[in-house]
Amino acid sequence: YSHRDKLFANKLATNLMTRKVRVWVDTWELRAGDSLLTRVQDAIESSSALLILLSRHSLASAWCKKELNAGLLRELEERRVVVVPVLVEDCEPPVFLREKKYADFRSSFDEGLHEVLEAIASVTAEAQGRMDIPPFHTDWSLDWGSDESGHFRVVITLLEHGEAIPFSVLTEVSVVANEKASYRQQQYQTAGVGWWGRKMILELLGLFAGETTIQFLLRDQHLVEQSYTIVDSKQDYQYALRIRMRRLGEDTGKNTFMDVGAQLQMICASSNSRLRAPTMEELAAILRLLPSEALSLARAPVKGPRSRRQGRKKQRRPRRPS
Repeated sequence: YSHRDKLFANKLATNLMTRKVRVWVDTWELRAGDSLLTRVQDAIESSSALLILLSRHSLASAWCKKELNAGLLRELEERRVVVVPVLVEDCEPPVFLREKKYADFRSSFDEGLHEVLEAIASVTAEAQGRMDIPPFHTDWSLDWGSDESGHFRVVITLLEHGEAIPFSVLTEVSVVANEKASYRQQQYQTAGVGWWGRKMILELLGLFAGETTIQFLLRDQHLVEQSYTIVDSKQDYQYALRIRMRRLGEDTGKNTFMDVGAQLQMICASSNSRLRAPTMEELAAILRLLPSEALSLARAPVKGPRSRRQGRKKQRRPRRPS
């Protein structure tokens, strides 16, 4: 965007942040002495979506054109970045953007915001997604709540399928917290930071999946099941992990090997990467609830004039059905 449209850019970014979308804005991120070109390029390369604010000011800006070209190039090369033109006022968009649907803010900010959220939903939704490693797809979703005994739990459902195979694999992963961990999650929810508690559970699950061999060999259509216990020794929390899996579709006469641990790592990392950093108020609530986490959280990024972009660890790729 052009810095002459700074007020609009900040308003849009703030509205996205309140809807739990992680946003990178240069004026929030850059510090004195930073390389402007490097930091902006890094942000574009590490993002899942790029919003292009189209106005008379931005279309006249050589710098905006440079950022725009970088985003489109990555979209074409990797087919992963969602490029969303945001029409701020009447202007003549570049030829190579005219075929894209705009988020139109000219008559209504709320309607334009709704269009942006629709456009980026596939890369910002924390509760569902797709791991796409052709020719296979793994669709997943998360459900949060309490079981019949009142213990907090998360259920992850995975469906692996592909055009080149005549069967699919359905997996259900259930993580049930013990009484102490469930009580802490209830405290998080009461304080308005339930999402942070869920994030901590997924981080623990992803760590456990990375350190534990969780693999299945499917020989037929029958349901197979494995159970584990996850322990957070620092907080004395325990989680009962149960994984149920079965193969559906045609019987190929061959066994199917599934590396569920690798899939769980990727899902946990993907879901958490789509969460924003806590605000200053949320951080204060978290610190009041969990003093032992205070030292690490105090150094964590928070939403405000500046928030640092966090790196992501590489996850091992799941082995595919044979």
